Formats: sequence, C-alpha cells, structure tokens
Amino acid sequence: MSLYSVQDMLPILRPYAGNSGTCNQATQLSYLNKARSLLWNKVDVDSLCEYVCIACVNGLLTLPSLYKQVRLAWIDGQPVSLGNEWYQSIPQDTWGDASSGGYGNGNGWGQAYGWNGGNKKFIEVGGKHVTYQNYEMAPYKLCVEAESPLDAGVEVTFFGENAYGTRISETITLGLAPTYVYSVNFFKSVFQCTKPQTKGRVRLYAYDPDAQAQMLLAIYQPYDVNPSFRRYAIQGRVKDSVILYCKKNYQDLFELTDQVEFTPEAMISAVMAVVYRENKGSDQLYAASLQNAIFEVNRETADREEPTGSAIRQFPNNMMLNALIPTYAWDDGATWPY
Repeated sequence: MSLYSVQDMLPILRPYAGNSGTCNQATQLSYLNKARSLLWNKVDVDSLCEYVCIACVNGLLTLPSLYKQVRLAWIDGQPVSLGNEWYQSIPQDTWGDASSGGYGNGNGWGQAYGWNGGNKKFIEVGGKHVTYQNYEMAPYKLCVEAESPLDAGVEVTFFGENAYGTRISETITLGLAPTYVYSVNFFKSVFQCTKPQTKGRVRLYAYDPDAQAQMLLAIYQPYDVNPSFRRYAIQGRVKDSVILYCKKNYQDLFELTDQVEFTPEAMISAVMAVVYRENKGSDQLYAASLQNAIFEVNRETADREEPTGSAIRQFPNNMMLNALIPTYAWDDGATWPY
C-alpha cells in the first residue's frame, strides 16, 4: 500500500471537505481525521496494526498507549499462546498422568509440548496501570518534566496514596522545558492521571529528596488524555525481548509529515460520508459513501498476506512451530494433526 502523508492528502481532499472546497487547512485536517476515525472503526486491516519490540523486566511488560490489543506474540523468537480477554488459549505444561490415560513427562511427549511453547505463556494482568514502573520502597515526591516549551503552564493531576494508605491527589503545573517540577505531597503509589493533549511528551519520575535521586515511572505521549496502559505477565524466562503484533489505538493526526493509513480513494469516500452525516443529508448517500470507502480499503488490501502466529521470518534459526495450533511429536516421527 502506498503511503501518503497528511501534507499529500490534504490537497486531494480539499474539493470534498468543508464548504465547496474553500476550507482552510484546519478544516481540511478536521475532515481528514473524522474520515480516518470512521474508517478505523469499520475496517480491520494490517495498516492499523504494527510490530513492536518491548523489553521484558521481571516477567512483566507494559504495552505503550499507542496499542490497544495484542494479536500475536513471540518470546525469544518463539511464537506463544495468548491468554487475555480476546483469545483464551493457555496450554498446560503436561497432558496429565500416563497411568490415567493421559500423557505425562515420563514418555517425553509432555516435554515436547513444553518445547513447543507450553512453558511460555503471555497473559494480561487486569487493572488500570498509569506507570511503566512501580516504586513502593518508600514514599516519594512526583517529578514532572515537559519536553516541549509550548506545554508550559499545562496542568496535570495525579491521584494516588500516601504513606498511610490515604488517597490523595495533586495538580502539577508543567514548567518551561526542560525544567523539573516537583509535587508538594509524598506518594506511595500513583493509580490515575488526568492529562490533556500536549504538544510534546511528559515524563513522570519518582523523586527521593533525601538521596536527590529520581527514577522514571512513565512517559506520556502528546495524544495521551487520561493515560492508562495494559500490562502483561510472562510465565517462563525471557532472554531478550518480546515481539508483538498489535492493533493500534486511533489517534488524530496533526503533523503534516504524519502518515495516513488509507488510500486517497478510500479517504475521499469516507470524507463524503462524513459530509452527508453532518449535513443531515440522505441516509442512503451516507451508507453508499461509507460502503465505497470500505470497499476501497478491502480492495487495496485483498492481496496482502495476513500475519499469523507462526515463526517470524526474521528468525532463521527459530523452530517452525505454531504455538497457537499446538503440534505434538509422536514416537513414530509423525505429527498431529496430520
């Protein structure tokens, strides 16, 4: 699929957006994002997904807010089963006791299953997480740093607990980058953050005033509004990192260099659908324009290969096994299913 930047797409959409094509750039950008949002919720194609490599610390990893769903996972190059609210398929380490008709480790078949990824499980941890790292060794002050000077004066509110387990909150006003701004209160943990859209990223640190040391807890992206993150636990040792194939969250585009995920043909029809909907025109014309946009997306991606849970091709030494469809080694050298 050819990639078009926002700067390339705006002139193409100008005749169809706004008032007879005379709208300014801000209005064009508004229609572009409305059309993207409409298509984003109606189609599910690989242009809305991407691969990401994340380091795993102490058996846990936090999914960046850019992503909303893990579709596939590879741990140390090996595909693994997912266990979360979208796909419940967590294999057992063994097949039970051989004396009861099952297949245990004694005959080696259970071990073969473990070799096939049964000892590596990727499981979502419930709850709402607003920091990448937890820091509960001692109460700490919050330290906030803005990366863009345009965010000076923006207010960010944090909710958490103090040393006595009492819930507290504090609003911190961002300083002129790269100035550090510290909280007045001491926090034992932070479980919620209220942040508006910003021009640049915002960093949150735990600050120990006695040792004058700080530890990075989270990085909030400009598009993070009331940020929260999904967290996953991994059963089994991880040598290096985890590679994920994730569905992305929808985010508006503002920079002219940002890439639009859809082709001009699909975007034109989607913009027309938005125009018909906003102007309360014909429901039939709205539906027809939307179907044309969906058709263009599907036509463009019809010959694209769908990612699978098999071994990633970048790993030539990886076992060619698909943990999402377990394959077991039999004593006659054959495999099941046949």
